[in-house]
Amino acid sequence: MAGRPDLAAANDVVALLGERPAPLAMLVTAGSDEPEERAAADRIRAAAAPPVTVDTRVYPGGGHNQNAVRAQVPDLVDWLGAHLPGPLAPPATPAGVTIDDGPGVPQRVLPVPDP
Repeated sequence: MAGRPDLAAANDVVALLGERPAPLAMLVTAGSDEPEERAAADRIRAAAAPPVTVDTRVYPGGGHNQNAVRAQVPDLVDWLGAHLPGPLAPPATPAGVTIDDGPGVPQRVLPVPDP
């Protein structure tokens, strides 16, 4: 982001944690072969103070490629599942409303109960 200090400041996680702490759970990941990313994770962890929590994961190898991401996905999904709220029930659809689920799915009309 050379030449754009405004963008650099807006994306400086360490500075933002110090300036505007908020209830936030963060997962910071790096590869074991990525010393710069591991150092960045250390800086983020050091800057975090309650109400911020930081979990750090270091995975074998590293790199910004499909194989590295694929190896991390199961753990990342587990972390998200532990930190995000469960699904919300969809709002009730009133009787007599036509429901269109998209192309190839027949429309249906919810029955209207007898009075």
